Amino acid sequence: MPSSSRRQVLAAPAWTALVLATAVATLLASASPYTWQYPGSVRFVAQDGLPANYVRTTGTDAAIRGTADVALIGAPEKVTPFTVSVVSTAITNGYRLLDPNFSLSTPTIPNPNTGPGEPVEVPGPSRFTIQQATPAGGVPPVSGDIGQTLTVTFPRPVRGLTFEIQGFTRSTARYSDALSITGVPFTFGDPDDQVSGSQVSGSGTKAEPWTVENVNIGATGSQVTAENTVRAIRFAGPLTSFSLHFYSSSGNGATQAVFPSNMNFTASCA
Repeated sequence: MPSSSRRQVLAAPAWTALVLATAVATLLASASPYTWQYPGSVRFVAQDGLPANYVRTTGTDAAIRGTADVALIGAPEKVTPFTVSVVSTAITNGYRLLDPNFSLSTPTIPNPNTGPGEPVEVPGPSRFTIQQATPAGGVPPVSGDIGQTLTVTFPRPVRGLTFEIQGFTRSTARYSDALSITGVPFTFGDPDDQVSGSQVSGSGTKAEPWTVENVNIGATGSQVTAENTVRAIRFAGPLTSFSLHFYSSSGNGATQAVFPSNMNFTASCA
C-alpha cells in the first residue's frame, strides 16, 4: 500500500477544518432567528395577561375591515411588523352587514322561544361578532352566493393556527346559522375531546357546513354555550389566508350572529 507523504498528512487537518467550518456556517444560517417560529395571537379579548389587539377600522353595509398588530413573543427587537387584516364582504341576495359586525360586542338577538312581553336574550361578555340580517321573505337555497365571507390574511406564513367558533343557533322559522371554512385544509377537535358541541353538526366544509339541528337559542339563557361551540379548529400550515362563509341555511328573515375566538399561531419574525 502506498504510504502518505508528510505534506499530505499536514494538509489533511486544514481540509478537515474547512469542511467543519462550512458545516457550522450552514447550521448557523439555517438556525437564524429569522427562520425560528415565535408564538403570536389575534386577540379579540384579553388573553394570558395581554390586552386585545384587534381594532375595527372601517365599516359599510357591504364591506367591513379590521386589523390586529401582533407582537411575536420572544422575537428579536428588530422584527418585521406583523399586521393581520380581517375583511368581510356581503354576498348579495339581500344580506346586510349590521353595525355590530366585526365589533367587539355581543349583540342581543331576539329569543324565538319567548312570547309577547317575555325577555329577549341577555348579552354575554364582549366577543368578536360576525352579525348580519338575513333577507326578509325567505332565503335562497344553500349555495355559495348568500351571506357574507370573512377573510383573514397574514403578512407571512403562519403555522399551528387554532381557534373556536362560538354561538351556533337556530330560530323556529327565521334563520339557521351555517358556516364553512374555505381556502385551505383544516382539522378540528382534540383526540381526547369532543369535536364540537352536542348541538352542532357538520364538518365545516362547503359540502357539510356546521349547522344546528334543533332550535336552541334561549334554552340556556346564553348565546354561547359549550354545546353550540365548534372547538379546536386547526390549520397545520404554513398558510397566509383563509375564509369563513357565514349564512342562513333556512328561514324567512332575521338577525343572526356567531363569535370566532382568539386566533393563536406561530410565525417567523421576517
